[in-house]
Amino acid sequence: MTRAAIILLVLVLVLALVAPPLAAAAAATDAVDDDGGGHRPPIHLCGGVVQGRFARNSSYEANLRHVAATLPAMVANGSSPSNRSSCVSILAGVRPDQISASAFCCNSSAPAYSDCGACVAMAFRYARWLCRYRRRAMVDLCACRVGYHDVERMEREMRAVSAVRHA
Repeated sequence: MTRAAIILLVLVLVLALVAPPLAAAAAATDAVDDDGGGHRPPIHLCGGVVQGRFARNSSYEANLRHVAATLPAMVANGSSPSNRSSCVSILAGVRPDQISASAFCCNSSAPAYSDCGACVAMAFRYARWLCRYRRRAMVDLCACRVGYHDVERMEREMRAVSAVRHA
């Protein structure tokens, strides 16, 4: 077998192994554009080292499930067809696993986002999926935005930043 044939074979094998996971990841992270006509990956931000991670089946995860079930209904009740802009915040649980979460729907006339609560529920699912087991996440689908963080760890982070600024 010639050197060119070996290189070609290796490239084909690499593409066969890499392409399907990349295509699946792209399909799983697609979100509808504001105008409802195209797809784009959602804008997201996941917490870093300071916010940390939570354990599966922990009280933090239970609080997060409560927020995921409550927040879409809260934001849907706060919006109306004539005024689709709505913003709500919620605290769930007790320290040290207390969560602060917020959701916002912008005033969009796009038919894909006529249901603010559904948009928030989708954004929350993306946050849980894209920022798996992180204590801090934000996802922006343009028509709505969802964010959550660990209250105690955020306060600790803010005190540290303040101390550095005043040092």
